[in-house]
Amino acid sequence: MFKSIYNQRYELLGFNDLCLRIYGIPLLGMLIPFAFCGYTFQQIQDTKYIILFSSVLNVFLYWSIIRWSIIITRWKLNKPSQQLVRVFIQLFLGFGVAFLIASIILLCLTPVFNHLQYFHDESILQILLIPFFNCMFGAALYEGIYYFTRYKEAELRSKELEKSNSQAQLSMLKTQINPHFLFNSLNTLSYLVDEDTEKSQEFIVQLSNVYRNIIELSNQKLISVQKEMDFLDSFIYLIKARFGNKIAINIDIDSKKLAAMIIPLSLQMLIENAIKHNVISAATPLVINIISDDKYLICSNLIKLRTTVSHSTKIGLQNIENRYKLVSNESIIITKENGNFTVKIPLL
Repeated sequence: MFKSIYNQRYELLGFNDLCLRIYGIPLLGMLIPFAFCGYTFQQIQDTKYIILFSSVLNVFLYWSIIRWSIIITRWKLNKPSQQLVRVFIQLFLGFGVAFLIASIILLCLTPVFNHLQYFHDESILQILLIPFFNCMFGAALYEGIYYFTRYKEAELRSKELEKSNSQAQLSMLKTQINPHFLFNSLNTLSYLVDEDTEKSQEFIVQLSNVYRNIIELSNQKLISVQKEMDFLDSFIYLIKARFGNKIAINIDIDSKKLAAMIIPLSLQMLIENAIKHNVISAATPLVINIISDDKYLICSNLIKLRTTVSHSTKIGLQNIENRYKLVSNESIIITKENGNFTVKIPLL
């Protein structure tokens, strides 16, 4: 049992206290005769530093006692509900054993001090109170470091858990993009196969390029506007192949903003969202404008809502909003003004 406790001593303490003991014990032992007992340096010299030596020895003994009482009680009483009982028991053990040792030391050193005129009853009281001070100091020090260490570890675990949850949520949100895009693309391909075989073959090539890009971009939290534009070239080809002159996508982005970062596939989802909710016809083509300003990419279209919209899977605007929350403190801005539906995507 003792070997098991010994091997776990640093874990039970919450930290490696070797340096603390190496520097703390001699320092505290040398301070106590001056600060606690009121001895002068001359008096220390008169005893040939026996007082100083005995003080360091006392601190070492008391420190070891309270240290091991803490280790043993934490090993035995390790449940959160037992914390108060554990502290009470470790202090009781520490005080009891330390006071006994102090009494023995006092009996041994009394003959040495009897010839000194400054040794009196108050000195005896001070020597007997030293165990109390040492045990209180040691317990407060170890408990303080223990709970501070546990607090920092809990804080670190909380951050790691939050990060893991964020990454899991982000991965889940990204996986929603692929089936959504594939479903729309297969509908388009199904239409083209019957209408134009040559065009359908080119569509398949472009679809494979787009889908390859989707897989690559889905593994990234952020991409440059330039990469998003490169992806949109193939994506817009697929859209135009399906709708022809019924849709127009106008892009005018400041070249200075091409190095800015956005979440992947966001413009694709905005274009799909506009197509899903608006009437598209030769008489009233859907016009989508994508521009930039200092802080945002802006995607807008004239509102021409369909009378019936297929069941929403809620992976469009909400998906973009959630992914921005997971990678930054910025949010998308959605407005409906003067008959236009506008979404602003933050540039990071």
